[in-house]
Amino acid sequence: MRSPLHVVAQRREYPQRRIFVIGESYTGTWDGDLEYDDVYMAALLSGKDVPGPDLFIKMAEKLGMSLSALWHQVAFTNMALGSIGATTVTKVTPAQLRAGRPRLESLFRLHDPKGVLILGAKTGDAAASVCERLGIMYRIVYHPFGVNNANLRTACTPEMLKTAWRDLECLEARGAV
Repeated sequence: MRSPLHVVAQRREYPQRRIFVIGESYTGTWDGDLEYDDVYMAALLSGKDVPGPDLFIKMAEKLGMSLSALWHQVAFTNMALGSIGATTVTKVTPAQLRAGRPRLESLFRLHDPKGVLILGAKTGDAAASVCERLGIMYRIVYHPFGVNNANLRTACTPEMLKTAWRDLECLEARGAV
């Protein structure tokens, strides 16, 4: 098994854009290398039947781009590693998210993002301090596949996601850090 410290799915356009996306966690149990996002997404993009690709599909739809276009522009990792539970009924805890901070800081130092898109308010509570400490611009949006999307007040709307994405893309255009 690979070490989780440096496992991050970094796509081919990332060196130019340097937008890092942080998910919360994942549910379910995947065998072997499907545990890792790079192998999982390669299988999904090749048309293989893989469980639960909803997050990436919903993000791409809300941003108005193809799944492949989205995936090839970002570096991605989850804040809490390992399966959180068999279903979404078992939620990640704030303690599990906080425990991910040292790993996240190491990944940011390694991959040097210009901006970070944080998916989920709880994940934002845990990850924002790392971004601030390192001077990295970030945007937090409600989780695109969160249980609160049924409530218009807490839903991740396409407009919310597009605004955060544009803010981070502007960093690239300005050459900002």
